[in-house]
Amino acid sequence: MQKANKGEWSEFYVLLKLIGEGRLFLADKYLKPDKESFYIVLKVFRDERLGKISYDLEKIPGTIVISDSEQKIIGEVNQGQIAEKISSVFSEINNNEERTFTTEQLGSLVDKLRCQQIQAGSQKKVDIHALVKNNKELFKQPLLGFSIKSMLAAPSTLLNASKSTNFTYLVEGLSSADIEEINLIKTRSKIKDRLARVREKKGKISFEKVESQIFDSNLRKIDSSFSKLLASVLLDYYLGFGSKLTSLIENNKKKFSFMEVDYLFKRFLGAIALGMFPNKKWDGLMPVTGGYIIVKE
Repeated sequence: MQKANKGEWSEFYVLLKLIGEGRLFLADKYLKPDKESFYIVLKVFRDERLGKISYDLEKIPGTIVISDSEQKIIGEVNQGQIAEKISSVFSEINNNEERTFTTEQLGSLVDKLRCQQIQAGSQKKVDIHALVKNNKELFKQPLLGFSIKSMLAAPSTLLNASKSTNFTYLVEGLSSADIEEINLIKTRSKIKDRLARVREKKGKISFEKVESQIFDSNLRKIDSSFSKLLASVLLDYYLGFGSKLTSLIENNKKKFSFMEVDYLFKRFLGAIALGMFPNKKWDGLMPVTGGYIIVKE
């Protein structure tokens, strides 16, 4: 049986919720579901190793019809049987303390639903597609792509630090002895501690470049000077001038008064959430057309 971590199993849990309950509830800014506003789920699509699999909730009422990428029916599952397992599946995922795990029930459901993998690929923003209609307006929406974020383990991130997200800064005004001393700092917070020491010694720190040309090019699609703005905010964080993005942005508004700082950061965060990867050339499109599905309960 396939093993996965909580975040990965959360994607499978979303599949069960969508096809078992046939509803996708909207939420407020505090992630509290609105029981009066929801999408009625008609069909769900999931990328598997051998192609896209669809789960049709319309074709036969009360039955989930599973088809392969060539629209050949490969299975039928009673919707009620899936619905009655949702609560226990959530408990199995949420309460498990192992790094990766599986259970007899999870393994059985993976096989029954013809899943070849637990989660979508890490280089995809869209984790699952669904054809839905609004419960109040009752007209079909276009096919929507959703990104899934789990709150069952460590908090989800929008942008993970990697070689592709490195920023290079030039440090000037220090002696060779100063540089050697600072580079010997090996504390847990060595970047912050080294920068603090640079400031104590009156060194000058200036942004030089984004290491990855691809990421730099992507950032320029937000704005031609956005790399400089982001570099300044990043440096301020490590210098201890703020820990929340809102305060760091506010600190930089005077320095970048010629830019719409708030607007550009909203564009950047939206792009990272819905379309941009730092290590892939971005076309400016947002494939996550449906938004986020948050797993928290």
